[in-house]
Amino acid sequence: MGRANDAAEAAAAAARLRESESHAWMDERSTATSLASEVTHAPNYFDVFDEEAKYDIDASKLQGKFRQLQRLLHPDKFAAKSKKEQDLSDNLSALVNQAYQTLSKPDSRAKYLLKVSGKDLDSVVLDTAFLGRMMELNEEVASVEERRDQKSAEEYLKIVQTEAEQVSNQLSMAFEKDNLDQASIELAKLKYLRNIEGKLKEVIEQ
Repeated sequence: MGRANDAAEAAAAAARLRESESHAWMDERSTATSLASEVTHAPNYFDVFDEEAKYDIDASKLQGKFRQLQRLLHPDKFAAKSKKEQDLSDNLSALVNQAYQTLSKPDSRAKYLLKVSGKDLDSVVLDTAFLGRMMELNEEVASVEERRDQKSAEEYLKIVQTEAEQVSNQLSMAFEKDNLDQASIELAKLKYLRNIEGKLKEVIEQ
């Protein structure tokens, strides 16, 4: 319940931001205080930035809204305010940061979308062909790690990144068709590929 209320307050901040943008004559400190104190319905992270809850979003637009909220929730705006208001602004600022970190990355955005849609990602079952290939690839990567073979790691990384891009495209299509079961499968595949990708990058960066 507390998290829902926090999210509601952050959404109120975003709503107040949009209102303040159309009322430039308002004192910025007063705007920031009223912005942080409003509470509306319990939203999700997309509501914080007044964005439609979907996978494909405008990243630059999201970043712009994030920076605007950061500016209005800056501690300097609350320096002369009560301790309660200062704490509220700190909590909202942290929540805005968390929401942005989640939505700004495609993989975490997909995971969040599926989570708020009620999908159980732990129960996703992948086909045996894919799992078998990932097991084989992991064994090959383990050999690369043991040898610290950077050249081989770079070659494998290109293969893995190409497949990850293809899976990401399938993930986008699944969301576009509102096929959340398929989206869950594609995201589970990406998790395997990202894990292997991380191992290969470690070898390359040694």
